[in-house]
Amino acid sequence: MPISPGFADRRAKQFDKALEVRDGTLPALTGSAVENPIVVPGLTKQHNFCAVVGFENYTGWTAGSAEWIVAIEAAATINSTFVEVGRITLNGDPLKGATKTTEIALSGLAIESLVPDAQAVRARAIKVGGAGSLKYSAFLSS
Repeated sequence: MPISPGFADRRAKQFDKALEVRDGTLPALTGSAVENPIVVPGLTKQHNFCAVVGFENYTGWTAGSAEWIVAIEAAATINSTFVEVGRITLNGDPLKGATKTTEIALSGLAIESLVPDAQAVRARAIKVGGAGSLKYSAFLSS
C-alpha cells in the first residue's frame, strides 16, 4: 500500500530519528541481514502504529521466487531472542515506480502477545532467490 511518492520522502508519516530501525543512507544489501536493535520503552503499551519501509527497485525481481522481505522483530532486551512481529514482501516490479514506500501494521497488544515486556525492536531483510541488491530504510511511526 504505497503512501509516499519517493524513497527519500519521509513526509508521508511522522519521522523521529530515534525510531529509525534502518538508515536509508547505508549501502545496499546483497544478502539477508539483521539491523542493530533500538530500545523503545513501553513498546507493548502503544496502540496501533507501523513501520514505514522505503525502498528502491531491485533487479531480478520475480514474484514468489526472487524478492526481498522486510520483517520487524521484537524482544524483551537487545540481547534476548527476537521474534518476528510483522513483515512485508517488497514488490520490485519496475513498472510500479523506481522508489516506493509501504507500511507494516503493528500494535502493542499484538507484540505483547508474542513477546511480553518487549522493549527492543529491529528490522531484518530477507533475500529470497536471485533478487538483486536492496537499498531500504525503515522507521516506526504512528
